Formats: sequence, C-alpha cells, structure tokens
Amino acid sequence: MARASALIVCACALGTSGLVGWAGGAGAAAGGCDLFAAPNGRDRASGRAGRPVRSLGRLIAGLRGGQTGCVAPGMRFSEHVTVASGGDPGNPARIRGAGASLTGLVRITRDGHDLVLENLNIHGDGSPVDAIVSIAGPRITLSHVSVDGPNYLDANMTCVRLHGRSAGIVLRWMVIHNC
Repeated sequence: MARASALIVCACALGTSGLVGWAGGAGAAAGGCDLFAAPNGRDRASGRAGRPVRSLGRLIAGLRGGQTGCVAPGMRFSEHVTVASGGDPGNPARIRGAGASLTGLVRITRDGHDLVLENLNIHGDGSPVDAIVSIAGPRITLSHVSVDGPNYLDANMTCVRLHGRSAGIVLRWMVIHNC
C-alpha cells in the first residue's frame, strides 16, 4: 500500500507575529514579554526577566489575562502540556514561541480558555492519544503553528481536534502534516 502524506496550509488571516524582544536574562518586560522560558531556566523560578522557567507548561500556567510569555529562540521542549486556565475574554494570555519545538502533546481542557499560541512547532511523540493538539476550551488561537505526527502516518491519528466547549477557535497560518 502506498503511503501518502497531506500538507494542509491554513491561510485564514494575514498577519505576522514573532519574538519582539528577548530579555530572558535582562531587564523586565522587554519586547512586551512578561514571563520567559529558557534552556537554563528552572521551573521553580518566577519566570520574570533574569529568572526564566524551563518548561512550556510552567510558562503557560504562570500567565494571566493580557500577559505574554516568551520562549528563547529555537528552544526545544519534550513534555505533555495541559492547559486548564488562561486569560480573559478579549484579553488572552499569549505564548510567543520564536520557532521553538515541542515534542509531545498539547491538551487544552474545558477550563482552558483565552490563549494564543504563536510561532511554535508541535511534534507528536507517539503517545497513544486521540490528538496531538486537543482543544476543548473556548477562544483559543493557534497562529503560525506547525503540527506533525512522526510515526503516525496512516495510523488514524488526528493532528488537531476541536471538541467540548471549543468555540471561537482561530487557526491562522497553520501547517498540519503526517497525521
């Protein structure tokens, strides 16, 4: 049986995003960043400038409405992220991925809401789940995000699954493949 892979590009809206400034080791809130994650970070740290956290899950958990978490350019994460909170309607929490890579899963629960993930590459890790990115909460935006499923080809794996309370979801400039 021939193996085929699909490439889907969603150009739902025009726009750019990226890491405006990186100050993981410098002054406070540079480039609009309130919290930081870096390879030398510690998850017991505050996440503030000069005291970055290490994991994406800890970075997201520390954000409140209107705050932005920034990731060191090119950072690599290996974790399963569960989002059970978020920002406020009209004032979301935001993660600027700067092209970072997450090998694992992202699960946004029914209680996860008002969150923007941008410039992030999410690679499934082969875990037996129903989706690499599972969104059950409202008002989630994925912008300039790539989702792929190594070892999932022809395995009936869903790359991005919307369910539960997933209303007001925006998928902007997505690349989804090998699922």
